[in-house]
Amino acid sequence: MPYLLSLCYIALCLLIGCVMYRLGVDRKYSRKAVHILVGAEWFILHHTASGTVHFPLICIILTSLLFIEYKLRAIPAMSSDKDNAPGTVYYGISMSTLALASYFYPPLELPFGIGVLCTSFGDGLAGVTGQLFGGNRRIIGNKTAIGAIANFIASFLSALLISKLYGSSLVVWDCLMIALLSVGVELLSTGGTDNITVPISVAALSHLLSSFPVFSDYALYISAFPLVIALVYGRGMLSAWGTVIAAILGLASSFIGNVGFVLLLLYFALAKVTDKIKYIGYKSEQKIGESRGTRQVIANGAVAFLSACLYLLTHLHIFIPLYVTALCESLSDTAASGIGIRSRVAFDLFRWRRCSSGESGGVSLAGSLAAVFFAALFSFISYLLGVLTLNQTLIVLLSSLLGVTLDTFLGSLLQVRYRCELCGSITERSICCGRSTVLFSGTPAMTNSAVNLLSTVFSTIVCFLLLIL
Repeated sequence: MPYLLSLCYIALCLLIGCVMYRLGVDRKYSRKAVHILVGAEWFILHHTASGTVHFPLICIILTSLLFIEYKLRAIPAMSSDKDNAPGTVYYGISMSTLALASYFYPPLELPFGIGVLCTSFGDGLAGVTGQLFGGNRRIIGNKTAIGAIANFIASFLSALLISKLYGSSLVVWDCLMIALLSVGVELLSTGGTDNITVPISVAALSHLLSSFPVFSDYALYISAFPLVIALVYGRGMLSAWGTVIAAILGLASSFIGNVGFVLLLLYFALAKVTDKIKYIGYKSEQKIGESRGTRQVIANGAVAFLSACLYLLTHLHIFIPLYVTALCESLSDTAASGIGIRSRVAFDLFRWRRCSSGESGGVSLAGSLAAVFFAALFSFISYLLGVLTLNQTLIVLLSSLLGVTLDTFLGSLLQVRYRCELCGSITERSICCGRSTVLFSGTPAMTNSAVNLLSTVFSTIVCFLLLIL
């Protein structure tokens, strides 16, 4: 009976796709229609062959048929002009793999169903809505923001549906985490491989969340990581190695729990806001240095990383305010320099002279207000999230602003500056106009990254001392 029902249903799905194609529907939509409908095959198998060897056998048979169809291109409605058809075979491979795993490990069967539905409904609807309504709003490659939103909604509802129908222990928060992972993995996968990566990764996360409820308190990093990478690296916000270092920092932030990763995401979001303000009026090709490299990410994130690791090892709460302080000081400094560069007037307090906006050690009204505002905003949000007490919030704010002050002092008196012999400009770069610059002032070892690191270390030491007094 399960063999007959399964084959009849697959035949019906293919028939619907063929009819759509014959009626003039573009084959990319007829393929997606079949892709979406095939997901319901799991329900048939779950109710007719659950726990039996027939479940994986049927999946293997269907995968074989898909492979034959792909090689022969027998059904035009399933073919693709861009040779993306192997994706249907990958879909069958992932279903067969999960079906076999579920046969030997039955608790995986419901997570398997969630993985299948997120792939069929989530990924399928993402492709359709993205192609119909996505326009030019691309996230990465040819994948659109509209498609990602549709994927998230469909994946969330799929996980919630399985949970409610079959009494899974998954709660709404868990379903949101599953949807986040589904979207991120789909965005990063290419060449139809999302039909393997999405169902397997979603099934694994669904099992962890349902079988180990405590995992929910730390699941945000794993769920959001692929999506963050797609947004950060895919859009050129970080270099390749900068992205790797940021990913390691993200993992460390999860040691504090979901809230630690939320604060890290907040830090990156607010830093991006300052970048947007900084480059108002500039064309994209003029945004020199917008993609942050390894040294900058390490300098801004090393102390936060260390604080999170020490919290994991000791479970002493004092390391949480230190973690917040490290991020807060870095954000405040980023805001000061990013927004301050828009000022027409800047002044070097420690050399007591006027200077150009954006010059290290320079202070402007706009930059100073931005530093205070973003530090206060970040520390207050940390308080609202329950990470800090009110007293700790004030200490974090004060320590962060003192760190920014030290950054200004070091930038004015010790940070290295070079002079370009061709254009005569004073710069922090060792290369300008295609050739090496000459030392103008400061210490070569005291680069901008070194100044940032020392300032962050100073602010966390101040915070530590104020907390223990």
